[in-house]
Amino acid sequence: MPFITCPYCRQVFGPWGRELIEPCQLCERPLHRSIGWTRPRGVVLLLETINTLQGIGMMLAGILFVIGTTTLRGLCTCVALALFASATAYIADGVLAWRTRLSRTFGRILTGSEARAAGAATIVFGLAALLLSFAGLAGFAFLVTQPG
Repeated sequence: MPFITCPYCRQVFGPWGRELIEPCQLCERPLHRSIGWTRPRGVVLLLETINTLQGIGMMLAGILFVIGTTTLRGLCTCVALALFASATAYIADGVLAWRTRLSRTFGRILTGSEARAAGAATIVFGLAALLLSFAGLAGFAFLVTQPG
């Protein structure tokens, strides 16, 4: 891939190296090559891919619960793990926004102190989600140790 447009900051850079995952040279967001099922092969944000896979996993867990293949404990565990995956992606995005002073909110690119404020808010949101996921996993661990 000779030159790439970052899907986050729209910066053109290149060439793509030999690595499977590379950071954008401006916003430092991790990018990976897309499979090209729905659009031509290009690059995709790794953090968006994590959130997409988390959403698909949650839908599958919900379907498995509805058809009776998994228990409520299993569903709760899936929710806690999905929340953990999203929380880590939000924290990483917030840290990158803070460090690079570049953030995208509702399709708008923020720079400078606005980006840092958005990054700080994203970090706080991610930490709250992480705390909630830990509470869910701790609750699951407690339920596993109980008889019955």
